[in-house]
Amino acid sequence: MVVVLLQLLPQAFAQELGELRRQALGGVASAQLSLGERYRLGLGITADPAEAMRFYKLAAEQGVPEAQFALAEMYRFGEAGPADYQQAVRWYRSAAEKGLPEAQFNLGVMYDNGQGVEQNYAEAVHWYRITAEKGMPDAEYNLGLMYAAGKGVNQDYQEAARWYRRAADHRDLPEADYNLAVL
Repeated sequence: MVVVLLQLLPQAFAQELGELRRQALGGVASAQLSLGERYRLGLGITADPAEAMRFYKLAAEQGVPEAQFALAEMYRFGEAGPADYQQAVRWYRSAAEKGLPEAQFNLGVMYDNGQGVEQNYAEAVHWYRITAEKGMPDAEYNLGLMYAAGKGVNQDYQEAARWYRRAADHRDLPEADYNLAVL
């Protein structure tokens, strides 16, 4: 019985993948996102970054923030060719404006580092604050760094300590504990 099921599994998976592909090519955004993930991660098919980008882009152009974020990540880290920070910023911004915290945080990082955009600490603080207020430890920590250094905000060690403390409280973040001790 088990042998028969194992023999049928590849056939069933191939049928499911075929249906997913048909839907994705037919314009179903959720199928495009799913197929993009499968190609990116090699889930049941051979990983293919170019195909992942293709399907992510189709879903991203339909306004799917998760696809926009994934596409931004692929551009940022050059997963299907040379890194393209300007395209990464474009897609992070699209997802960030739809409220996706990971995109909001990464858009802040791009402004903080001047990647794909002119370095702008005030804009970095804006995006860090949005995600820090949602409880993202990395954003809380980065906001603390900005206050400690006076980048994009007036230098304020008390405010830096507040954000470091929040970051440390949300997860084991030794850097936040260290910066609290140094302040």
